[in-house]
Amino acid sequence: IISETPLIVQELIDKSNLNLDIAIINSHKSSVVSGLIDEIDQFKHYLETSNIDYFNLNSKYAFHSRYIEPIVSEFESTLTNLTTHTFKVPMISTANLQELTTNDLTANYWATQIRKPVQFAYAIDKALTYEIDIFLEIGASSALINYINDIVNSNEKTLVYN
Repeated sequence: IISETPLIVQELIDKSNLNLDIAIINSHKSSVVSGLIDEIDQFKHYLETSNIDYFNLNSKYAFHSRYIEPIVSEFESTLTNLTTHTFKVPMISTANLQELTTNDLTANYWATQIRKPVQFAYAIDKALTYEIDIFLEIGASSALINYINDIVNSNEKTLVYN
């Protein structure tokens, strides 16, 4: 995780000449880079010599990067019989930032989703245009709430939670 804007993170990737991708845009000032372990190690060294702070995530897979491409079609074929149900609140894609309908949630959509970067920050920005003021994080940890607060604050709104 690099605490810089996505634009700066992309510039750092470009300057490093490594085959890395931005995998996740957590907030307007935090992104995750994905790639092969050897290249991630080289990138960490590049960041250190450039005095840029980062937090290392321990992941065995280069999700949301070019390295996931070999499994995309197999993944898609496993989802061909996927059934979706109507949802009662707007659902915004973190892949294309569009409001989704049940018809959009095809096997191809999910195959695209695992390959493209997760644009979490921009999806939250869009959700805020719907006057949404409650965000519920469901998962094993509360890893995203700080990013949500950063995004909400950058939009000059207030999020209250306890």
